[in-house]
Amino acid sequence: LFELSKMEEGKVTLYFQMVDLEDLLEEAFRKVKVKALKKDLKLELKIEDTLPLIFSDGARIEQILLNLVENAINYTEFGKIIVSAELQNQFILMKVKDTGIGIPEEDLPFIFDRFHRVEKSRSRELGGTGLGLAIVNELVKLLKGSVTVTSRFGEGTEFCISLPLNTESNTI
Repeated sequence: LFELSKMEEGKVTLYFQMVDLEDLLEEAFRKVKVKALKKDLKLELKIEDTLPLIFSDGARIEQILLNLVENAINYTEFGKIIVSAELQNQFILMKVKDTGIGIPEEDLPFIFDRFHRVEKSRSRELGGTGLGLAIVNELVKLLKGSVTVTSRFGEGTEFCISLPLNTESNTI
């Protein structure tokens, strides 16, 4: 909560450098692989061959990805989670798509709000505070990107993160 408050106030330190997203995505996958295997879920990584380096904060991008992939694992009982990355104009488009329970349409406008939990009955079982997606949203904003979500209840969810190739002119 403290970290989220600092982000919202613009008082968080970011460390910009050249980031190899392919390495970052593979490392994030290694960190969640065991958790996915325990649930017998398939993890797929689809990275465009010509993905360039980007000037951004790699640790924060990894934090965003880990949050989204761990959520996907938590809310997927069977099937798979696909993480993809591709170049689109001057942006990197990353997607985390799952075959999980999905998000009811009436909850979609609120999922990035602090403490919002879609399935309150599973709160104790899955843990969490309802802050993860709020943190994701704030981090993406600080990295001068955008995040969107599409979901079909009972079929799955897809988060799309768009980050600029170069945030060098934007100091935070």
